[in-house]
Amino acid sequence: MPIHVRAFAGELPKVSPRLLPENNAAFVSNARLTGGDLDPMRLGPLIRTAAEGTRTFYKDGATYLDFTDATTKVVPGPVASNRLYIMSNTGIPQVRVNGIDYPLALPAPVSAPVLSRSGTLDEDLRELVLFAYTWVTGFGEESQLSPSAGIFWSPGTNITLGSMPAAPTGRNITHKRIYRSQTTPSGETEFLFVAQIAGTAVSYTHNIENAPLQEAITSRDFDPPPNAARGLVSMPNGIMACYAGKEVMFSEPYQPHAWPTKYRQAVTDPIVALVAFGSSLAILTTGTPYVAQGLHPEQMAMEKSEQPFPCLATRGVVDMGYSAIYPSTDGLVEVTQGGARLLSTPLWSRVQWENLAPTTFLAAHFNGRYVFSHSPVGVSGRQLGIVDTRGEAPFYSRSDVAATEVVYDLASGDLLYLDSALQIRELDPSTLNATRQSLLWRSKPFHTGRPFSLGAIFVEASDVVAGSVVRFYGDGALRATIPHTAFNSVARLPAGKWNTVHFEVEGQSTVNRVSLGQMPDEVRA
Repeated sequence: MPIHVRAFAGELPKVSPRLLPENNAAFVSNARLTGGDLDPMRLGPLIRTAAEGTRTFYKDGATYLDFTDATTKVVPGPVASNRLYIMSNTGIPQVRVNGIDYPLALPAPVSAPVLSRSGTLDEDLRELVLFAYTWVTGFGEESQLSPSAGIFWSPGTNITLGSMPAAPTGRNITHKRIYRSQTTPSGETEFLFVAQIAGTAVSYTHNIENAPLQEAITSRDFDPPPNAARGLVSMPNGIMACYAGKEVMFSEPYQPHAWPTKYRQAVTDPIVALVAFGSSLAILTTGTPYVAQGLHPEQMAMEKSEQPFPCLATRGVVDMGYSAIYPSTDGLVEVTQGGARLLSTPLWSRVQWENLAPTTFLAAHFNGRYVFSHSPVGVSGRQLGIVDTRGEAPFYSRSDVAATEVVYDLASGDLLYLDSALQIRELDPSTLNATRQSLLWRSKPFHTGRPFSLGAIFVEASDVVAGSVVRFYGDGALRATIPHTAFNSVARLPAGKWNTVHFEVEGQSTVNRVSLGQMPDEVRA
């Protein structure tokens, strides 16, 4: 009975080893498993050493930003200039511009202007008008209105606004915008733009002939984000989303400093993470996940999952581009526009899953795979797990890289990781000169129900590296070791009959096929 393994795949831990498909591993570590060949993963060179206390980082072009709060989310803003928006569990929301951090919140002025009138008031034409003003930053952001003040006005009179405070420091406020009320034909009061003055100016005189009323204010509902805002993500159409407690919040389109309260929606359980894909937003909670969909914040419709899939680890949540994947109580859950489903049912039983310690997961997307660092039960230190979700059925592999953080760099498509020595490296780089790891791939046990003999083995390798071996086992005992010098030629196996046989490949060679048979002609095929 010849045995041919031509397309190497990963583990299915839930399946008994004897029932595995012939190409799946009983155990695999440090192998790429991307095109069917058994190719070792590579070790990336040291990129940089992070600052003391770093728990996560963000790559902004050629610049790295280090953060001591592992929950920090950094998102480029939907604005023309290069701005980064930052939220974490320990600090207030911030915006970074040209390397300088500012509070994201842009509060409204707290005092109304003091109004005075010059000229003779026409009692027949007098009209009660209100004046207010806003802060404007050097980044083009505008606050909500200040409290307003009222005064009677008639044509031919001028109104002076005084006692307006100078702009506060620390938010790059450069100007004030003056607004005056006007009653619409429908009876509503609108504030129309009058003039823009310097932020240091404390007074302004309004002459309607010299400064006629213009467009209505657009920032009236521009509430600042709460200090407790977390989990920032970017959505299409210039929308950003975050959460605080049980509320999910949406920004004004293309105005990341503005978070109108009218756009907020509440769910039944505390929110722990958000993931945006397409026009959808996955809202992950301590209970049941939701999916919100819409092209504008005021049109967001939320749908609750039919099953409770609580998220066990905020750092284990991954944006796969088309879905969100995260660890839950029974396994990995995938949320798409169609809802939530348990993704890892073929991989782990409930007990096996719990032994992986899903609450310790920190994860990232890499080459279509869910890559997670964790601290399994009974294991000292952290290990790396890899779930391939690209085929019809997922499979699992692992690596001995002990990462304390994994970060997917969208610009380069690289997966970067941080280790306990604060060293940042690239996981499995594609560069030809990268150092190969030593892989280990163990086959399933093959058996026919009666003793059988195998006399020949052929190891086909496209890249042979010294020190690589293939070990042949009969009835659980090591019977032969095939060194790298015997690869790509038929090697003899010792005489004997076995009820079960299996083999394992170890080393840095790229192995394309392993064949075992009774006669040499059977393994050359």
